[in-house]
Amino acid sequence: MDKWIVLISSSVRLAFFSGCMKSNSVILDDIVDTLQTTYGLVAWGFAIQSGLAYMFSPVTRILMKIFSPRQLGVTGGALIGIGYIYLGLRVRSVWQFFLSEVVIGTGFGLFSLPCYITLQSHFPANFPVLLSFTSLFNFVGVAVFPLIMQRLKAAYGLELGLLLFGAITWNTIVCGVCLRKVGRKRPAPTKKTTSNEKKDIPGMEMKEIGSETESIRKRQINNRKWFCSSIFYHKTFALLLGLELVAFYIFMSWALFLVSLGKTMGLSEGEAVFLSTAGGIGGFVGKLSAVFMFKYDKVNAYTCCLIPLVSNGLSMIGCTLVHNVYVLSILAFFSGISQGVNSSGVSGTIPTTICSHHFSEAIAISYFVDGVAMQLGGFFSGFLHDLLGSTIYIYRLDAGLCFMILPWVFVWACTDDSVQQCQPEINPKKV
Repeated sequence: MDKWIVLISSSVRLAFFSGCMKSNSVILDDIVDTLQTTYGLVAWGFAIQSGLAYMFSPVTRILMKIFSPRQLGVTGGALIGIGYIYLGLRVRSVWQFFLSEVVIGTGFGLFSLPCYITLQSHFPANFPVLLSFTSLFNFVGVAVFPLIMQRLKAAYGLELGLLLFGAITWNTIVCGVCLRKVGRKRPAPTKKTTSNEKKDIPGMEMKEIGSETESIRKRQINNRKWFCSSIFYHKTFALLLGLELVAFYIFMSWALFLVSLGKTMGLSEGEAVFLSTAGGIGGFVGKLSAVFMFKYDKVNAYTCCLIPLVSNGLSMIGCTLVHNVYVLSILAFFSGISQGVNSSGVSGTIPTTICSHHFSEAIAISYFVDGVAMQLGGFFSGFLHDLLGSTIYIYRLDAGLCFMILPWVFVWACTDDSVQQCQPEINPKKV
């Protein structure tokens, strides 16, 4: 029962994470006007919220040696709500805005890695499939939370709406409480054996030698686990990091400026927010497709990268050329599908390319790279908006990145996917 509780809590946490990130697009213009600042700074602040959730992973990995996943999850959930409440009540300057985003990002950062590791410990055999299932809720949040933010802002104003939104995010505390470790059975009592009896037991000497051999192997493996060693020992993992970097950059840029793009193309605020819902529904469909692709072993460089990247690039170019709300919604829907398949395919493949000795380190590195990509996506897209004065150029750049990364996809397709176990051979003469 515990593992299903962990699965549900991880799914809900992802819905809150992506939903909060996408909801920022609803208040982007309002924050710029309130603080009398630039789109570059505000977009960067929102990117800090999302990026820090991943970049904090190396620190969280250290904290997990001291605190339990439940303790980190509950603390993270509390910080998320506090950050939004502070944003609504106290923010009157840029530095206060950045402080609130750092608090929210730290909250998600304390939560992300414990969720991932706990889920993997409960479902070691079917982890890629279950990971793809939980990622469905990323786009559930993308579809639902912007509507909630828009309704709260319209009914209560920006400040009180943010306060109420922060109270809603405190539901993530419950998700933290649900992070339960894998239950361990108490070993059966065994009869103590004296040293004289050990000599009479057949095979005891070989067991002791085997135990000593295993001890030497573990020490040698630990000596080889220097920081970032997983990138050098697992070539496929290094390639996937590059694809993940581009995917998260595009997703952050797409999520923050989709509502702004709708307004630029002549839509009302209500119609522009509906684009987020259409994109979220499309992302859900894409994530669901990835679940079945993993289930039936159909995930490869072509199905999860080549086709989705081309489709997403064409959809984003189309979004900059049409002004009809229905056509834009369809294009946002197909863009969501493409990004859902792409992100689930890459993220779900990464665990299968890493040996058990490098697993936690590799996931921390992967999360850190995702955070850097989100930072770049928010900051550079906002800077481009300030420089050229239109969201259209942001989407055209994102479309260009979709096509520019295609050679990287072909390199992955030609790379051996076998996992190196990183277990050096033991010289029997030294044992």
